[in-house]
Amino acid sequence: MDPSKYFEDQMNQAFRKLATDIIPTDETAKNRCTANIVKLLQDKSRFKIGQVCIAGSGGKRTTIFSSDVDCVLFMNEMRPPFKEVLNDFSDILTLTDSFNIRHVRTTQYTIQFTANGFDFDIQPAANFFAHCHDETGDHLSSEQHRRTLDIIKADPGKYGYSYSGSLAKATVQFMKEQDAFTHEMVRVAKFWYKTLFFDEYVSGAKSAIELVAVYVAGKERNYGSASHLRCFGQVLKYLQNFDEMNIVFENEYKFAEHQPVNGKRPRLIDPVNPYNNFASNWSRKSIELIKCYANETNRRLQILADGKMAQLNVLFEPQPMILPILSKVFPDTSHHRSQWLVGVNDNNSLPDLKVHNEKFMDDPVRRMGVEILKDYFRTVAYSAKASPNTGPVEVKTAIENLISSHVLNRKVSWTPVSAERHEDFDVTFTVPCSNDKAVRISYRL
Repeated sequence: MDPSKYFEDQMNQAFRKLATDIIPTDETAKNRCTANIVKLLQDKSRFKIGQVCIAGSGGKRTTIFSSDVDCVLFMNEMRPPFKEVLNDFSDILTLTDSFNIRHVRTTQYTIQFTANGFDFDIQPAANFFAHCHDETGDHLSSEQHRRTLDIIKADPGKYGYSYSGSLAKATVQFMKEQDAFTHEMVRVAKFWYKTLFFDEYVSGAKSAIELVAVYVAGKERNYGSASHLRCFGQVLKYLQNFDEMNIVFENEYKFAEHQPVNGKRPRLIDPVNPYNNFASNWSRKSIELIKCYANETNRRLQILADGKMAQLNVLFEPQPMILPILSKVFPDTSHHRSQWLVGVNDNNSLPDLKVHNEKFMDDPVRRMGVEILKDYFRTVAYSAKASPNTGPVEVKTAIENLISSHVLNRKVSWTPVSAERHEDFDVTFTVPCSNDKAVRISYRL
């Protein structure tokens, strides 16, 4: 077989495996908790809740790992802002003894909290049809879409964000209608985005990455067969040339009176809201960063292609190479192996993070650093085990290399240490790497 064709086949298989592996396998407890929270608010709120829509990646079926719950509650006979509704929800959640509700906080548009260990983000939205869930639901959903755009069109800057929740069902439906290959590429693109570090918030950034992947995956229909490798390369190309991006979903705008207008680039026009340009949310700093990260990933891809090596853990190694926050949270106070303990464990159902020393987590910067490293461990593990001919030992090695390059910034001789127990360290991370094994990583000051 032609070596280049063999490499592409290997990479396509690895991308497919990655896209499958990162789907959460059991969401039962989260779904049950979500249903309970929604029922609680419906029963206790003094405001009438009509439709309920699971939005975000959960609703769109593009979830990777375990993600938070984005839920839109359509409020009957009300319009934004929903300050009184959010205050009402806050009182209900704060005074509830059930579901282990913690960290309740309201933003301008949503209420955020944890329940039974799951993160929730609930947004009230205007409901134009109180009975949109009946047998004529499809027609009324279309009218809900139209009525929302009628309002946004009058002043997109003023009404665009506050009425965005009213488009949740249309947004979810758009993604559900995409084919299996597109869903795979969306998950791969989101996975890549999780390996990047931005020190400022970009509104709708993950949605933007999703839509670039959807657009490029649609163009794969022009080829005889869809290629994950070629499609991922094209996603990178669009991001490398972010300033000139001009993505418009021409066939998706359903209403003659609501069509996208020409505007300056970059453009990434929402397929359900022609007045929303996702690219306009990115600052110059974040644009330069995403271009830089896409360039580096393309460079790695070329190295793999030249060597005919299908190693996703090399392609998806986190960027930048070393984060100051990780060096601060996990200081290298000793040049001995005893600060870190990495090993393969026969139990892959252990919690992904176990804190043995609660004082270690007192510092908010340290808590953030722990969450960053936890995500990095997961991305490295998933990408390593998706690569051909890898098992728990190769995943363990990839994680050790991650610690060396991203935390310690020096080469480490990873040799087994006898008589060491993970329980004697400050924190322990657990990353499943097969059906019955996991890599455990522990650190102590």
